[in-house]
Amino acid sequence: MRDAVRGVLAQVWPASAYPSGVSDPHKQRAVWRALIDLGVTSLGREPAEGGLREMVVVAEELGRAASLAPMLAAAVCESLAVASCW
Repeated sequence: MRDAVRGVLAQVWPASAYPSGVSDPHKQRAVWRALIDLGVTSLGREPAEGGLREMVVVAEELGRAASLAPMLAAAVCESLAVASCW
């Protein structure tokens, strides 16, 4: 997961993109769309598949790239959705 996220971010949001990307909603959407395509919005659904550890890996990579992707909000929503199914 780390390598996949790092690779996507290197393409769509390298850390050097922060100054120009922070005010560009199109760049921010492109990052989020790429992460959705990787499946990060479903992380935490199955503890046997990495659960919280995988979310932390993604969060670390987002921080490393200075990305504004809403991973925390997505993770909380996913956790609430999973919890409501039990």
